[in-house]
Amino acid sequence: MKKVLWSVGILLVLLATAALVGPSLVNWNDYKDDITYQVRKAIGREISIHGDIRITVLPVPAFVAKEVSIANPVGATSPNLARFKSIEVRIALGPLLSGQITVETVRLIDPVIELEVLAEGSKTWEFNLLAGNTALVPLSTGERPAPESKGAALTPTVVLDNFTIENGTITYRDNTAGTVERISGLNARVVAASLNGPFESAGSMLIRGVPLDFDVDVGEIIHNRTLPVVLSLGIKPSGMKLQFNGTLVGLDDVPRFKGNVKGNGANLGHAINAVRQGPPLPDLLGQPFEISGSVVASASAGEIKNLSFRLGSTRASGDVTIEMADALNVAVRLTTKQVDLDKWLTPSSQSSTEAADSASGESGNQTKTTTTAPAPSGSSSAAGFEIPTGINGSLILSADTVVYREGLIRDALLTAELANGEATLSQLSAQFPGGSDIVLFGFLSSSNDGPRFEGKIETTVSDLRDVLKWLDIDIKQVPADRLRKLSLGTKVTVTPKQVQLSGLDLRFDSSRLTGGVTVALQRRPSFGANIALDRIDIDAYLPKPAKKKTKPEVEAESGKAKAVTGSKKTLANKAQANPLARLFGLGAFDANVKARVKRLVYQGAQIKKVVVDGTLYNGDLDIRRLSIARLAGASATLSGKITGLGGLPAMKGVAFEAKAADLSRVMRLVGIEAPIDTRKLGAVAIVGTVDGSFLKPQLNARLTAAGAIVGVKGSVSVLPFGDMLKAEVSVKHKSTVRLLRAVGADYRPAGNIGGIDITAKVEGDTKALRLSGLRGRVGKTALKGDVTLDLSGSRPRLTGALETGALVIDPFLPAKRKATLDSAPRLIPAVWLGPKTTIGSSSLMHRVATRGRWPTEPLDLSVLKSFDADLNFKAPAVIYGKFLLEKTDFSVVVADGVLTTRRLNGVIFGGVLAASARAEAASQNQFRTEIKLTGVDVAEATHALSGKPAADGRLNARLDVTASGRSVTDLISTLNGSGSLALNDLATGTAGQGSALAGLLGLMTAFNQIGGGKALGKANVSGSFKMTNGIARSQDLKLVSGIGSGVAAGNVDLPKWSINVSGKMELAESLLTQIFKAEVREIRQAVPFSIRGRLDAPDIKVDTDALLGSGGLIPGADAFLNKVPKGVGTILKGILGGGATQAQPSSPLPPSTNTQKQPPPSSPQQQKQLKPEDLLKQLFKL
Repeated sequence: MKKVLWSVGILLVLLATAALVGPSLVNWNDYKDDITYQVRKAIGREISIHGDIRITVLPVPAFVAKEVSIANPVGATSPNLARFKSIEVRIALGPLLSGQITVETVRLIDPVIELEVLAEGSKTWEFNLLAGNTALVPLSTGERPAPESKGAALTPTVVLDNFTIENGTITYRDNTAGTVERISGLNARVVAASLNGPFESAGSMLIRGVPLDFDVDVGEIIHNRTLPVVLSLGIKPSGMKLQFNGTLVGLDDVPRFKGNVKGNGANLGHAINAVRQGPPLPDLLGQPFEISGSVVASASAGEIKNLSFRLGSTRASGDVTIEMADALNVAVRLTTKQVDLDKWLTPSSQSSTEAADSASGESGNQTKTTTTAPAPSGSSSAAGFEIPTGINGSLILSADTVVYREGLIRDALLTAELANGEATLSQLSAQFPGGSDIVLFGFLSSSNDGPRFEGKIETTVSDLRDVLKWLDIDIKQVPADRLRKLSLGTKVTVTPKQVQLSGLDLRFDSSRLTGGVTVALQRRPSFGANIALDRIDIDAYLPKPAKKKTKPEVEAESGKAKAVTGSKKTLANKAQANPLARLFGLGAFDANVKARVKRLVYQGAQIKKVVVDGTLYNGDLDIRRLSIARLAGASATLSGKITGLGGLPAMKGVAFEAKAADLSRVMRLVGIEAPIDTRKLGAVAIVGTVDGSFLKPQLNARLTAAGAIVGVKGSVSVLPFGDMLKAEVSVKHKSTVRLLRAVGADYRPAGNIGGIDITAKVEGDTKALRLSGLRGRVGKTALKGDVTLDLSGSRPRLTGALETGALVIDPFLPAKRKATLDSAPRLIPAVWLGPKTTIGSSSLMHRVATRGRWPTEPLDLSVLKSFDADLNFKAPAVIYGKFLLEKTDFSVVVADGVLTTRRLNGVIFGGVLAASARAEAASQNQFRTEIKLTGVDVAEATHALSGKPAADGRLNARLDVTASGRSVTDLISTLNGSGSLALNDLATGTAGQGSALAGLLGLMTAFNQIGGGKALGKANVSGSFKMTNGIARSQDLKLVSGIGSGVAAGNVDLPKWSINVSGKMELAESLLTQIFKAEVREIRQAVPFSIRGRLDAPDIKVDTDALLGSGGLIPGADAFLNKVPKGVGTILKGILGGGATQAQPSSPLPPSTNTQKQPPPSSPQQQKQLKPEDLLKQLFKL
């Protein structure tokens, strides 16, 4: 028996051991297909187990499966509903033997759950349980088993010790709404004392990239209807904590949550940024905050009462109501006593640092993760914005006072409603400082482009100056009577793409601005405007000029020196600055502007009808019209295109036109001081086009001013190298004088110059200006040549070569001015004095000069120090008065205040002129002149000087003199040097009055009357002189003629314009001298003479008494002389008249009662050669 018992015991042990150990010895992988089949049959989904399966009983019952996945229905985005790296379930063996199920461990490792709402509305997590598996099909309400009686068997108690999820991921997709939400990094632990609670759970996860900690305590269900719940949430980056504490009631009927909500954080901005993606929030949200309230919520409604919210030191209270019926209805009301924006806008840096440190400390033990939330699909585009039609709501925000910039904004109120997919801003109003208020209302709706707000703004400001001062805008320079009142009314339309103001009506002071403005909300700033301003007085807004204060002279000079220094620095800075820098900013935005100003006042000038019409796009400016109808009597228009404003601007077809009735008014208006009196220009007009780069544009313009037409066609460069100007320039005017006077030249010529018509190619820069190919006419004179103006040195330097046609100088000379010689020579007539008895008659009176001959005005040559020059001039003829200089070749150099005439060559009066000169500007001007005349025709010269040819012959002369002084008088008085004179083949006609040769020609005439036949010969005169202080002295004057040879000495005093020369003439042998020798006991061949008086009208005396020695009269001479021909008798009377002195004036005086009328002297052409026998016949014919 004992053996039987031992056998039975051993058998039972073996059976028990087999039951406990046996499952672990089974290879459950062989049963994968059976297991997956049973599960698939139960849930209606494919299930796959790609890893191993292990089932054990000892030491504890356990189930382990690896690489398990459950399939999604067809049409889902993801092929699997769930995928697990490993599933592990362990049940405690001891409690199981006593009828209690204690789940020691449930581990889900790397679970990936894909929940999706399909397009047709079905959900992937709803299983289609197979029919017949009633054990797995949940019972309907009517099939619920009745509660077991007291004696019935109790349901086993289920205890969940540890339910763990490691690194889980849950993705939720709603294809009907187009949203995707994802929870990643889910790590959680759940503990349940029973299936009825209590439950505890704690863990962490990432929602939208935001690290979130949670802790949930759920109490035991009380009476199947009440469940205590405590939920705590923490956002790691911001340090925000949120706690819900309350109970779920009515679990058996209508569940509701009743409790309190409480939250706080160190930085509201960080908390909001942690759950959103977008631009940075205002700094004012970077403050500590708290929120609390009483919550009552159900599946259909919710309410937060006694809501208290604190941000920084500002507290608000209110309530929130939510109702869910056919539509979600939300009502929010918040009110506060005061909001201190000044504190909000300047948050404490310490609190911000502490908040950052707190957040860093809390997350210091966590793995570093990104805090930037990815944008949900479709939320990055405004086009996806849509106001839900199933939500209605209202919002009321109010504040008694708002402190901003130490001012109070009162009665701030915001009311808004949401209904039927449209939000209505019923009112946004406030009372601002300065007696101002603002009201905004409108509607927010969704469109294809995103949200769209349409509303209206109205504001009224009673004292704009107070508002501007409150906003810390400096208006001290604006007069106190300006910026007083303002009113604004406009419609507002706002979309994600633009802000539009239409029906704009802005009134300030006495001005009114109407129209519309559109601002595009894009990365590149862009706006459009169509506005009109009725009037504005800019002068009224400009500061009044400060009164000049009298300062001591020393301080004034010091201030001037500083001002000059400062201005030089300013000019230097401006020179170095990029002149196009201001245009670069135009390439940073786009604009389309139409602006009109009806009337504008600036600097007292009325500017009317200003129009700006143009488009600026992508750095290209299209100016359709830029015009001013009236500006200080002027008008201007401009149109065309300017491209490349963001880089190197260029112009294309830019056309401009401007007109001004009085340019001086415009110059004063723009603050430019013109170098000339622009009033003399009269009406001015300019029209033209500009093309090409701003650095080197092509200009084609025509300017009309003062009756002149100026054309410019070429390029203008602002580059610091190369030619700044390269253009064809033309000037045309009917009157050269009027043109010169218009540009400021006080020029009044003696004659009519005529017009001007010249063209030239102008090239150069600030250092040099070249005029090449100069051609045209000034009056009747043609000219051509090249001229260069060099500005690179300390003084401008003018070089060039000009050629003209025949040039008449007289019209160009200043009116009423004279050269060194009077235009009308003042001659002193001289006559034969006749017999000695007539010497004292009134006919001997001479006229003398009554005023100074030489100008005494200062001769200012300082202009020679202001420039240098090297000029060459050629002309076929230069005419000055009665002087004609042919084949003129003139070369002059100006350097260091010294003018040097290298050559002045030409043909004058049939002779050759070769001259040079030097003039030096100094306190006492210095001059030197060298003149050489060869072969000058005396007849032409005397004809030019006196109006008729006084003699024939040729003149050779040389002059080399120096002079110094400050006036012409000084120069004449300081003439020093030497010269020579030679007259060849001289044959006299008249006395040559009016010229410097009057004395010599008068002397020749006198001897012609004495010499008889021999007087018909030609004479040669020569001599040299030395000049001292304006007085020319000669000791070797010689006269050789047919009547004899003579010598003379004397001087010419140019300062006194007088001559004093005396000499004698040795008469040649003739028939008369032979007769006189036969009849007179003594006769002399030498006849003394003298020339004294004014240089151009001297007294000429010939002593004929010297011929007869004692002066005795031939017996019977009187009767004899009365019978000879009249002309011969006169000559003989002079010879035989008893020793009378003969005087020959250069021109006869009017006859007197006491003087016998004298015949006019005969010219050489009228005299004939007389033979001796003829003369005797005439002498003795009775």
